[in-house]
Amino acid sequence: MTEVKLFRLFHRGKWRIGMRYSYNPQLNSLVRQVAGARYSGTEKCWHIDNDPARIDELSRRLAGKAVINSTEIDQTTGQKSSIESVINKKKYSGRYRIHSNRLPEWDYGCNGTYFVTICTKNKTPWLGDIRNGKMTLSDAGRAAQEHWINLPAQFPFVKLGTYAFMPEHMHGILTIDKPVS
Repeated sequence: MTEVKLFRLFHRGKWRIGMRYSYNPQLNSLVRQVAGARYSGTEKCWHIDNDPARIDELSRRLAGKAVINSTEIDQTTGQKSSIESVINKKKYSGRYRIHSNRLPEWDYGCNGTYFVTICTKNKTPWLGDIRNGKMTLSDAGRAAQEHWINLPAQFPFVKLGTYAFMPEHMHGILTIDKPVS
């Protein structure tokens, strides 16, 4: 049975699900029947919408004719399945006053270096004051700084870069470096 490898594909400004498999006219015919399926001459592969309904349709059409390998989507890339993305969009919809800059497809727990901003509620200056051009931490600010500094003790795979506290927010750089199994 032919193996069909699924992978994330950013094509024409959208995340899609790409498919790689050995040339097989029967599989091409079945894939072509999936709503929205397209062949990319540039990428040299078939691709479908990153949508649970399309993935389900592809699985049904290829059942018994091919083995679908989705490990590259689920583990290697750090990207969430489209089902998780749909759940997260509903979960956080209307919760924040501004649109999130986070990529819905990306798992921010995977290895990488991240620039983090943490804000206080309603921009209340809980973390301290600026006096004579210098930041002076309040008790809450010192507690927040202590928690930030202690992140590597709680999560050994986290390494901290530079950070800065302001009265109503903080910025920091952290690297997640989990062992790859």
